Amino acid sequence: MALGQASFLEVINQRLRAAGHRTRPTYWDQAYPLEETDQLNSVGVACGPEAFWEAMYAPGFEQASWPGREDTLYMPQLEPWLREARAWEYDPLAYTDEPGVMGGWLRVRAQPVGGQPVGLFQLTDAQHFQVFGSETDLLALAHRCRELAAREPALERMRVFRGPDLTPSSLSLPLACRQVLEEELFLSGVDAETLFWAPPQGPES
Repeated sequence: MALGQASFLEVINQRLRAAGHRTRPTYWDQAYPLEETDQLNSVGVACGPEAFWEAMYAPGFEQASWPGREDTLYMPQLEPWLREARAWEYDPLAYTDEPGVMGGWLRVRAQPVGGQPVGLFQLTDAQHFQVFGSETDLLALAHRCRELAAREPALERMRVFRGPDLTPSSLSLPLACRQVLEEELFLSGVDAETLFWAPPQGPES
């Protein structure tokens, strides 16, 4: 699944479809007709990483003008926003701090510095959501969640998934923590990109 700005997602969606993949785009306002690409908020596709990147590179090769025998050959390059995009993938053997629990999202590519938007995404589980960010941001956020556990006991069930180097790759939190975490990020001045199946439920729900 690709997430980000609508203009970037539209490029990804077009390239995947041109390569013959059936995509599953979603929109911020489902009342909009599908051609309203400014409302695009995710693009899903059932293909592996190799097929995905082949589709991303394909237009560059198709549009390239091949040089003569004595000329220098320059390989097509992806746009910086795509080449440097952060990425995570699900690993069924991902390690977490909680004994007996395995399987989670691990960082594949990311910029090491903190201060970037944090992703709050409900992807595969109706009862939990994932938190994606840099190692620095996730360390700070996990520490803050532990501090807030007295206010929201569900935060005690936070899972920290770690990659081969044992640094945090993602967090998993019960859906009941969504509102308090969004409020905390807002008060801390941290940008959050969100994708949930339904609006947050209030105490009276």
